[in-house]
Amino acid sequence: MEVIITPDEVGAYVLASREREIALRTWKLDVEEGGIIRHCRCEKGEECKETGVILLPFDPPYIEKQLLDEITAFRQEYGLPVKKISYYQAFSLSSIPNPISRFTLAGSWKDGKLIDSAQSNFYILYRSKRKV
Repeated sequence: MEVIITPDEVGAYVLASREREIALRTWKLDVEEGGIIRHCRCEKGEECKETGVILLPFDPPYIEKQLLDEITAFRQEYGLPVKKISYYQAFSLSSIPNPISRFTLAGSWKDGKLIDSAQSNFYILYRSKRKV
């Protein structure tokens, strides 16, 4: 599994031999949508229940753990051991990534005001539609 971390998005690629992509899951912080949008492109296609989900972002001190937990769940879904994960940092998902030693977020993922705005919009957009 290769995990590419950008200032706005995290992408986790499950690769087969010869670097052939089996699945891709991305997480993008979107203030207007009110959270972290999770998309999945895998063998399940449109039947995948993991795609299009909007997650309430955790507070800035905990958002790294939230995304690492998401990546761990994705890794476990494909039965990959921890030692099979490589982390990379890039300016965007299409730019050339640089290897890093551990999972570390930067950019908008660490911007407290953006996280607060996304959380507020999440509560406005989604909590009001739920029965309490």
